[in-house]
Amino acid sequence: GKEVESFIIRSYRIHNTGKKSIKGLKFYFYENFNFGVSGNNTIIVSDTAFFNNNSNTDTQLAFIAQQPFVLEHTNESDEVMWWKVGNIAPGETKQIDILMVKGNLSTALEPVITWFRNASVTDLLSETEQYWTGFIESGTLIETPDDKLNQLAVRSLITLKIFFDDENGIFIAGANNPEYY
Repeated sequence: GKEVESFIIRSYRIHNTGKKSIKGLKFYFYENFNFGVSGNNTIIVSDTAFFNNNSNTDTQLAFIAQQPFVLEHTNESDEVMWWKVGNIAPGETKQIDILMVKGNLSTALEPVITWFRNASVTDLLSETEQYWTGFIESGTLIETPDDKLNQLAVRSLITLKIFFDDENGIFIAGANNPEYY
């Protein structure tokens, strides 16, 4: 089976467009479930209710940050991670990157942490954009006079590709937004 089932990278960029420095800025990342063990800028989710009943009992969710953070318990079921962004000069940008990974992480977590910590999120974004651009350009596209319809067709192709799994087939949901049909 797959040790890492899926992952997503969230990259937050904070840019000071003003004429004055921003002093002592903090960035908060809130999630509505209990975090479990933490260390090495990594948190493992301990809230088993987060996963559906069909999940493997070994399934875990990890949050891995490239920058050090603080974890606070806000109430009975909520946690918040926050970063001391510090001062941001006019025109300066600061970035916070978080990897969320799901799977059987008992053996896969350390290699994932190492990969993410050594990765450039900017390079990963560029590689992702190149992949999807190549995927779209390798197929046949329809062109209509309506740019919104053209964008919808491209988005639909990407969505179908994401839902396709070479091993298990494809997941297709019924239409639920009649506005576009």
